[in-house]
Amino acid sequence: MRETAWVTAVILGLILLLTGGAGVAWWRRDRARALAAARVSSARLEDERRWKLALDGAGDGVWDWHLDSERVEFSQQWKAMLGYGDMDLGNDLDTWKRLVHPEDLPQALAALAAHLAGETPRYESIARLRCRDGSWKWVLDRGSIMEREADGKPRRMVGTLTDLSAQKAVEEELRKTRDALAKAQQLTHLGSFEYDIATRQSVWSEEEYRLYGLMPSGPPPSDDLMLGLVHPDDRHELLQTWTTALRSQAVFRHEHRILHPNGAVRWLHHLAYPEYDTNGELVRYLGTTLDITERKEAEERLLVSREHLRLATEGAELGVWYWDLTTQTLNWSALCQEHLALPPGAEPSMAHFYSVLHPDDRARVEGLINAAVDTGSEYRAEYRIVHPDERVRWINAAGRTYRDAAGAPVGMGGITQDITARKQAELALLESERRYRDLNADLERQVAQRTAEAQAASAAKSEFLAHMSHEIRTPMNAVLGLTQLLSRQALSPEQRDMVARIQGAGRSLLGIINDILDFSKIEAGQLQLAPPALPPGDPHGPGGQPARPLGRRQGA
Repeated sequence: MRETAWVTAVILGLILLLTGGAGVAWWRRDRARALAAARVSSARLEDERRWKLALDGAGDGVWDWHLDSERVEFSQQWKAMLGYGDMDLGNDLDTWKRLVHPEDLPQALAALAAHLAGETPRYESIARLRCRDGSWKWVLDRGSIMEREADGKPRRMVGTLTDLSAQKAVEEELRKTRDALAKAQQLTHLGSFEYDIATRQSVWSEEEYRLYGLMPSGPPPSDDLMLGLVHPDDRHELLQTWTTALRSQAVFRHEHRILHPNGAVRWLHHLAYPEYDTNGELVRYLGTTLDITERKEAEERLLVSREHLRLATEGAELGVWYWDLTTQTLNWSALCQEHLALPPGAEPSMAHFYSVLHPDDRARVEGLINAAVDTGSEYRAEYRIVHPDERVRWINAAGRTYRDAAGAPVGMGGITQDITARKQAELALLESERRYRDLNADLERQVAQRTAEAQAASAAKSEFLAHMSHEIRTPMNAVLGLTQLLSRQALSPEQRDMVARIQGAGRSLLGIINDILDFSKIEAGQLQLAPPALPPGDPHGPGGQPARPLGRRQGA
């Protein structure tokens, strides 16, 4: 029994010894683990403190959100970024929500929820936060889950806040610049484009779309889309020019027509420059597109006007000239060169002009030209040109002086016309007028002579008639008087009839003589009419019958 008890005691002692040693070992191991965990936690806290300080030093604010307690720690820099002091803000999520702009809060909460649900690798949001002075500041808010519960539920989330004010200011300035550029392109009808060589994709400005008659909100541009809008007659040349530029990596220039979807035809001018990467490989073309429809229409009108002018000048046989006063160069049309006796192949010059100008006209014409240049008055002159074969041709020239914005003369232009035929006609007309004047003077002399002779003959005739009338009327009065006395005698009827006949013939002859005297008075302008008083009674009765023949003869 005594031995059994001793053995039992020894066994118990061994058990106690082993149990105590194991306890001590376990205690030491737990203590070591706790110390290691403490060291890890301390190191982690030190790391967190260091990177928080580093972020604060870099200008970024730091926030630390403990989801289980809804506590959010905002770093001093986070608060200072918005103008707040260290004690001005609370440490909860509601504080952050109150600071976010109402228009930005929904998208920020949606981004936060997506990250907490594991849908995104990190949380990221660009929003406006209200500063202490009431202004709004653009910030970039980023973060990620740092710790999770045993069941995977997020327990802690850490992030940073970055001030985007400078970036937003640059973006705003860039937006204004883009808007100004878009407005300028719209006003000038100048679009821009970028063509990627590798992808063969183009990026167009809004005005580029409008130039092609498309909406900027339409489908993205492509080679097929653009070529489909190019005028069919211009496609081959456009493709050939573009292919040549690509092969030689040269500047691309081309003008072509396009057909808008509404059927309108417009002219476009393309100018694009190649761009290369650091290895010298061609990567893209950057270019502009300009609407040149108005210029093309003006050029067409100018061509028509020039053709009309050419036809007009050729039809009127007008030469055209221009004198550049700044370079002292002259431009003469072919007909002007002919007018001014310019040899074939020779260059027009003022020295040549003055050399072929008639010596008697040189000083006068030079004075007219200088006056037109100095005063801006119109230039008009008629002069003679002496040709090498000594032919002299008359030229009529007219022109005007052109001046710059400062009023300085820069050029002079006008026309020339060969008026030799007109001058010859004028000389012939002058000679004809001289001969006419001489002939007219001779005729006037002859007319005066003939008039004088006629007047002398008329005077002689009148004198003769007056004399003859007097000589005839005197004996006729005697005959009439005797026949009147004879009619008072006792006569037989036959005798009385004979006396009546003698009286009638005498009176007729006396009427003729009086008429001759009246014509003489008429020629002398001395005839006076005095109507005689007729006796009462019927003028057609017996008393009026003897006066009727004489009245008719007298024109009464």
